[in-house]
Amino acid sequence: GVEPTRLLYVRDINTNEILWGDPGLDPAYNAVGEITAEPVSEVYGGDGVIEVRGEGNLKIYTLSGVLAGSVDAPATVAVAPGVYIAVSGTQSKKIIVR
Repeated sequence: GVEPTRLLYVRDINTNEILWGDPGLDPAYNAVGEITAEPVSEVYGGDGVIEVRGEGNLKIYTLSGVLAGSVDAPATVAVAPGVYIAVSGTQSKKIIVR
């Protein structure tokens, strides 16, 4: 199954106004009102591992949308062979692990 997420706040994409909720509950939100999470610079699939280089947080999902792990770079994550989606900041990348 898919892991449910919590909605922290809703922001109008045109005006940037907060319509509902509390952005202070978001650990990546700062007092200026910006999302501070920076994308990880490099992610590679290897033999049974996903190699993460750079700085920042990376979330790893299976193709069915299940969160397989969350790590802070730099890191090497042991995973089963397959295809994964790595998400960092607003960027995502398909990773093949053999």
